[in-house]
Amino acid sequence: MLATAWPKAFDSDDWWFDLKWDGFRCLAYTDEKRVLLRSRNGKDLGGRYPDLLGLRTSLPAVIDGEIVAVGPDGKPSFFQLGMAPSQLVVFDLLYLGKDVTSLPLEERWDLLGELEIEGPIIRADPTRGEGVALFEAVKDAGLEGIVGKKSGSRYQPGRRSADWRKVVARSQLRAVVGGYMRGEGGRAGSFGSLIVGLYRGDQLLVAGAAGSGLDERSLRTLLPILRASERPKSPFAERVDRPGEPVWVEPQLVAMIEYREWTPYRRLRAPVYKGLVRDVDPLEVTWDSEAPDAPISPPAGGSAGEAGRGARP
Repeated sequence: MLATAWPKAFDSDDWWFDLKWDGFRCLAYTDEKRVLLRSRNGKDLGGRYPDLLGLRTSLPAVIDGEIVAVGPDGKPSFFQLGMAPSQLVVFDLLYLGKDVTSLPLEERWDLLGELEIEGPIIRADPTRGEGVALFEAVKDAGLEGIVGKKSGSRYQPGRRSADWRKVVARSQLRAVVGGYMRGEGGRAGSFGSLIVGLYRGDQLLVAGAAGSGLDERSLRTLLPILRASERPKSPFAERVDRPGEPVWVEPQLVAMIEYREWTPYRRLRAPVYKGLVRDVDPLEVTWDSEAPDAPISPPAGGSAGEAGRGARP
């Protein structure tokens, strides 16, 4: 069952709220002898997360959860998966000797709470009613967001339902446009994403590439401006390596970019174009002013192509 994106947090005594865990969604098929770990599309995850192969339950069960790893700062981090010990956050139950998806949410949770589980797990601990306060606390802590679940709702396998609502904590910054990627498929004849960066001194360094948020109106507005400012060489002071064909432009435009977080590779995770920022000198759009908490530098060979590595399957 998948959650529907919701524009903002809300309060309601008819809803339960919990953290939106930053990891890899997983169904665990368990009993007292073995465990099978499956991704949303049915792929076996056991080889990727061997720490979880010791999971056992007192009764045959199918548990819905999120595989997480905790970073050095004590927070769940998608980028620590495979590098730090894995744990399974267990938050729902589909089967316990029989199909229980038709049971109300609270009854499934009661059964899950009574189930004996051995292994590295975290039991979800939702709170009722106060989604706004939880979201503000999550945002202040630099966590991913919250998920609201409607009281009494049934589990709907394979469906994205408004009975589950996710609110993602996102940040914004200004970034300088230094190039774009030629469009493919439905964007053939236009462009697919903007390559953006921030200045450190007089050097423009890569921050990522934003393709989301570019609707038809944005494409029509930006394309002639970009074409009029094309240049033969990259304006970036470091290598930009992305699949496809980049086109370089004079670093004159400043865009507002919404993003989830910085990756360890000094790239924006899940960047979204929100519009142009007028009357701003691009040289004033710096790492110090826009991203003081970003990693200092990417690993050797880092590139704008790493901007999308945090995207989940």
